[in-house]
Amino acid sequence: MRLRCQAVAAAVIGCCWLGVSQSQASLIGPRGSLHGCVGKNGALRVIGFKSKCRKGQRSIKFAAQGARGATGATGATGATGATGATGAQGPSASAGDIATLESEVNAWQSQVSTLSRPMTAP
Repeated sequence: MRLRCQAVAAAVIGCCWLGVSQSQASLIGPRGSLHGCVGKNGALRVIGFKSKCRKGQRSIKFAAQGARGATGATGATGATGATGATGAQGPSASAGDIATLESEVNAWQSQVSTLSRPMTAP
């Protein structure tokens, strides 16, 4: 007997759930649009998409999501942020590193001056 009661209860709950989900689905029309009725007092009543409004009510249909609007104006520039922390000290260059760099710079300058001389016809 107890098992039979549980089965009947499960069937009733399942039918109720199915009825609710089907009734909610019937409220939504094509492309997610909704249908409602507005009375003279301004009260809105949402109805099934294929349903008709009562006498004295005005039918309205509206989309769940409207069309994309135009891009808004650019906002004002924000305030300047706080100064960040000082970074760590980098490695020091040795006298040998500086001498090597100076000789490489001199070599490049020599090549640039050679390339920038006017060409003469043979």
